[in-house]
Amino acid sequence: FHRIISITLPQAREIVAKRERVALKIAEIGLDCLPGCGTFYFFVNIGDFPATSLDVSLYLLLFHNISTVSGSAYGASTERFLRVSIGTESEERIADALTVIRNVLHARSDIAPLVKARLAELGISPFVPTHE
Repeated sequence: FHRIISITLPQAREIVAKRERVALKIAEIGLDCLPGCGTFYFFVNIGDFPATSLDVSLYLLLFHNISTVSGSAYGASTERFLRVSIGTESEERIADALTVIRNVLHARSDIAPLVKARLAELGISPFVPTHE
């Protein structure tokens, strides 16, 4: 047991410190996120961006090679958020991705048709969520 603690405790401390540094970066570049303190991800707010969080997530992946998870995957209360993981990427790459996310959100472009067209080019049927 003590051996496990001696290995995992420094890892946990490092991810908490990394999370604090990334939180500062998020605030510095003008993004907003849900509060939290012990996770290896952030829920970044997309606000009133004129697309769903799924469209934004797909757009980031298809056009910028940035992998996020649509907040809608976690329920209606997080539909207007993107889940951004910080667990394995370097802080430099995270900062770069956050800057792209900010720029996409500030551009306020209608990205849904671009996502639909790219998916069609790839032979992928667009996902249509169903509500039960």
